[in-house]
Amino acid sequence: MTWESSQTPEQAQWEADYKRQRARQHRMIVDALKVWSFCQHKACRRGGTCHNPDPGACMRDFFAAMPETDKQYLRLAMTARSAGLGPEEADREARRRLDADEQARTKTPQPAPPPASTPPAAVKAKRAARPRPPCDEAAHAAQVRQARDAERDGAFLSRPGRALSPARRR
Repeated sequence: MTWESSQTPEQAQWEADYKRQRARQHRMIVDALKVWSFCQHKACRRGGTCHNPDPGACMRDFFAAMPETDKQYLRLAMTARSAGLGPEEADREARRRLDADEQARTKTPQPAPPPASTPPAAVKAKRAARPRPPCDEAAHAAQVRQARDAERDGAFLSRPGRALSPARRR
């Protein structure tokens, strides 16, 4: 029991009791998870239980190396157990919540509906009111053929109505 000058003897006793209780809890968790099988201390591996004076250090090292999904499962199971559920019920509840979280994370948003193929009546009226230049069908057919041939040959029109230029590669 360490006693600081700012503490009363009762506070120092409470702190020492708290540290002992916390070490017991950590050791119980470390033993339940069999962290001793990964421990760097030979005495832990040999004895099949935590012999480290600071079991919290073993637990911190183990949790640092544990995958995030396992950490989340363990937290959910411990929360369920502390809420009063039995071991099997806590396991089922933790797995159910993990599955729900996974489904929520992987659920793809629904794509937006495609835009309407027919424009509204106001747009149709505005388009119909535009003056159109007279069109020579033969000239238009020649332009279409020229563009098709140019596309096939790898060239393109640099600007509408201009001469063909070779395709640029970037």
